[in-house]
Amino acid sequence: MEQAIISNHLKKQNFLNNTLFTLLLLTFITVVAITVNSSLIAFLFILAPATIINVIWILIHTNSVFNQSKM
Repeated sequence: MEQAIISNHLKKQNFLNNTLFTLLLLTFITVVAITVNSSLIAFLFILAPATIINVIWILIHTNSVFNQSKM
């Protein structure tokens, strides 16, 4: 029982860590785009759908809950 509680806690922590990483990555990309050139913001909006799809893919495939359900 104790292992199950620890395991669930680690799964939640892993998911939160992955979410935080992807948010920091998106923030970094946005700050770089604004700093380098304001016209790059339009380019960022063009890439936004692909970026969102990649973020969702990262979160799904690095979340151990989804990985366990496939086994």
